[in-house]
Amino acid sequence: MINIEDMIEKMESLTAETPALYESQQIVSTRRCGSAWPIADAKAINVARNAYDSGHYEMATKRHNGFDFLLLIKRRVPTERRDYWNHLRLTQ
Repeated sequence: MINIEDMIEKMESLTAETPALYESQQIVSTRRCGSAWPIADAKAINVARNAYDSGHYEMATKRHNGFDFLLLIKRRVPTERRDYWNHLRLTQ
């Protein structure tokens, strides 16, 4: 899955004041506000989208000090499988 230590190190190198990282959250990608998600993080973002569709995780963004953080958050109670991202891929 996603290497949390690498993501935390990357986040800390971007800004000295980082948002709180809870045990159930994983930082998938970071970007400057208003820019696109880095191409280098495309694989990690795809993994997060598949995890979201599994119903065991939620995805969210958090803004802090001019940066956006894409988060993957483990659900306490899983929901049934969703096809949000897979459906979008099929319709494009």
